[in-house]
Amino acid sequence: MTAFQELNHPECILEQKVALAAEVSLIIARNASGISSYPLIENHHRDGILATSIIPARVSQELHELALQQGHKLIQALDYTGLLTIEFFITADNQLLVNEIAPRPHNSGHITIETAETSQFEQQLRAVCGLPLGSGRIKEAGVMLNLLGDIWLNPALNPQQIMLNLPAAKFHWYGKSAAKSGRKMGHVCITGTTVEKITAQIDELNQQFT
Repeated sequence: MTAFQELNHPECILEQKVALAAEVSLIIARNASGISSYPLIENHHRDGILATSIIPARVSQELHELALQQGHKLIQALDYTGLLTIEFFITADNQLLVNEIAPRPHNSGHITIETAETSQFEQQLRAVCGLPLGSGRIKEAGVMLNLLGDIWLNPALNPQQIMLNLPAAKFHWYGKSAAKSGRKMGHVCITGTTVEKITAQIDELNQQFT
């Protein structure tokens, strides 16, 4: 009420403050052949920019199933054809809230290139071309690290050499002509049998970029 008075009583939207515990992405595709989705992807941000994504997300089976149910309802209600990304907030009391909907392949979904039987890019083509949708099953767990322009702006670093020193890392360059602070220039993905092991590898790699 104090803030409303200080703003001199304009029209306002009152939003409840929510205690957040995590963010996850659900990537789901639909066309006439049916619906296909990937396991939930766990996202972590730094300075408001997506830093790492982990598949499968470390959430309960109940939350995973609830997100999938909501995703199915939403994509059917929209009568949507194509790939749809739904970002959910997980609250401190274990509730799901829709944060954002992106009608396209998503940055967090780049991790499907190495981990899934069908990448999000192939799935998008299948969906809009009316082809049978591919499987969203993952072959291995994966962790993806976004690479920002700040790394290339640091003359003390040799990013390519750092990544070549880790044979398990799969590097993707986006072909952007100029590096800028905070600009996503590419990403690196590591896959393996356990999230804990590959998360440790990504953390070690990330430390070399700072």
